[in-house]
Amino acid sequence: MKNLPLIISKIENFFSLEANQLIILLIILLAFYGNTVFNGFVHDDRAEIVKNKYLHSGEYWGKIFTGCTRELQLEGCWGKGFYYRPIKIASNFVAYRISSSPWIFHLFNIVYVYILAVLLLRFYTFFLKNKITAFCSVLLFLTHPINTEVVNWISASQETLMAIFALLSFQYYLKYHTERKSGHLLISSLFFLGTMFSKETGVFLILVFLGYELFQKRSLDIFKATIKNYQLILFYVVPILIYFFSRYLVLGTFFTNDILRNTRDISFATHLQTSVWLFGAYFSKLFLPLPLNIFHSIDISKLPVQGILFSVLLLFSFLVALFFSFRKKEIVPFLGLLWWLTFISVPVIFIGALGRNILAERYLFVTSVGIILVFTYVIQRWMDKKRQYFNKPLVKIAVFLSIILYLAITWKIDFMRSKDFKDNIALYKATIKYSPNNADLYYNLALSYSDIQDVANATYYYKKAVEVDPQDYRSHNNLGTIYLSAGDLGSAEREYKLAIDANPRLYAVYYNLANVYIKLNDFDRAIWALKKTLELKPDLVQARQKIERLIKEGQAH
Repeated sequence: MKNLPLIISKIENFFSLEANQLIILLIILLAFYGNTVFNGFVHDDRAEIVKNKYLHSGEYWGKIFTGCTRELQLEGCWGKGFYYRPIKIASNFVAYRISSSPWIFHLFNIVYVYILAVLLLRFYTFFLKNKITAFCSVLLFLTHPINTEVVNWISASQETLMAIFALLSFQYYLKYHTERKSGHLLISSLFFLGTMFSKETGVFLILVFLGYELFQKRSLDIFKATIKNYQLILFYVVPILIYFFSRYLVLGTFFTNDILRNTRDISFATHLQTSVWLFGAYFSKLFLPLPLNIFHSIDISKLPVQGILFSVLLLFSFLVALFFSFRKKEIVPFLGLLWWLTFISVPVIFIGALGRNILAERYLFVTSVGIILVFTYVIQRWMDKKRQYFNKPLVKIAVFLSIILYLAITWKIDFMRSKDFKDNIALYKATIKYSPNNADLYYNLALSYSDIQDVANATYYYKKAVEVDPQDYRSHNNLGTIYLSAGDLGSAEREYKLAIDANPRLYAVYYNLANVYIKLNDFDRAIWALKKTLELKPDLVQARQKIERLIKEGQAH
């Protein structure tokens, strides 16, 4: 027991060295996520990578800056594309040059997360002024179960890339404040452009810069602060203009069309209460992350009143805390709260751009950087006040063992969660467990079984999809195709008609229905279906050729 304080001192010194911290973080990262390299492509990965011919050949390198996410699926970008993310496309392009197998993309993800961990270590060390507390903050970020989705899912790499560029931009912004060198500001603005090129919501980082400037000037007069720092602001306005100009040239729009289109479908009151509820829901997920789920089914017409009231009180508390940290000149809580409020406001306010999945764990990846800063700062302040107690050797050992226990628990959660991303079947089954009333999930699971020629399971899950949502025209259409292949023409006709009832604008369904009528020797109705196909898709040569063949052979009158 006499040597215990000396041993503890040596352990603290060991964990205080940055080189040792970086090695430990790498070991932790590999222990938690090393198994992801054995996982395959899942969900959006197939459209963005597997079926994206622009990645498959080096001749399409120009598509890095002139293409958009899912360009082939959308049949173009102009007026159709949603996301302009050239940094992410460049990452996938380089990875594909090495290998087309999923392991290389997962390895890239792990490398990006490690780079982010290094940047976070320096970020937290700068503000917390305590190397061990900063190290624990990064450990909390790396191992938090809520972040497993981003690390495991290749198509979510934009979150990591945006975080990397945002921290680099902020780091050089701080260097400018310290050294007053314009070169640092220029580098910061370039990294800011990279933040937006990684993900469009990176544009909101400018609010963090503006808030930091207000804090430094000790003024809430935004207009006055902007005028006095017009040169600094100009360094960040120019990248914004470059980004939106580039986005317009490729997509033909400055904003995502879904933001407006989907928002019109709900009233302002519903939108407001949903946004407020989401604020509390996201915060709760940080402290109660289980169950982890890639798709949370939320019925915005049935949001719990107590959840909305909790969110109102929480939002009010955050704003009050932000104000008082500003008045009391507490930069750490101010910056952490500002970071959280800035980046969480995007998925909370612009719910129209999120489609059906309005609560997604990946949106907490970047935002958690700020809340972890505040959390560890509060813990550090509390421990400093109780220094006499926490300096006791046995207490230090208890704290160390608590951290080890936390790592053991989160490793179990994170490691097992990684297995859910093994392939589409594993992922969708795990997701359906907690979202059993989502037709999209059943449809995607059925597609996954179709890919491996498992017709029985594909049929079962297509039926489950239409059972949950009778208007799911995709599942009706695919069921019709399964029945057509099996020779069950009556069932095929029924499913195709149900698909048309649900969505009469699908030319492919009419074309499929025409094939059913041809097999039934009902050539008049076959030509009717083919003509409907051409009304919707005039350039479909196969439909026109079939009509000509049927008429030429005298099989219809």
